[in-house]
Amino acid sequence: MISSVRFPTAMTYRVEVSGWDAQQNYFVAKADLQWFEDNVKQLVLSCRLGNNAILFVRLLNSTDNDRALPVPYQAEYLEPASDGAHKFRLRAIRSKGNRDLSLVS
Repeated sequence: MISSVRFPTAMTYRVEVSGWDAQQNYFVAKADLQWFEDNVKQLVLSCRLGNNAILFVRLLNSTDNDRALPVPYQAEYLEPASDGAHKFRLRAIRSKGNRDLSLVS
C-alpha cells in the first residue's frame, strides 16, 4: 500500500534581513527565506537573536517596487542549524495606526 504522506512544499527567496541581535548590535545579513505552502516562513541566521526579536525582511532581486520595501516580522527561535547557525520562524506583524505593531495570527 502506498502511503499518502505529504511533505509541505516550500519556495525559497533570497532576502536581506536587518535588526538587532541578542547583544543589541544592529546587523544586516543576506539569507534564504523558505516560504511554505501553509504560509509558514523560516530562515537561518548566523547571529543569535533576543526572544521575540523584530526583524525587517526585504526581498532581493524583486522587480516590484512594493516588494523591495522591508516588512517587519517577529522571529521565533526553532532550533540550531547544522552549521552552527540558528533557525527561526517568522510571524508577520501588522501596523495598528501609526505607532503600534501587533502580530498577525
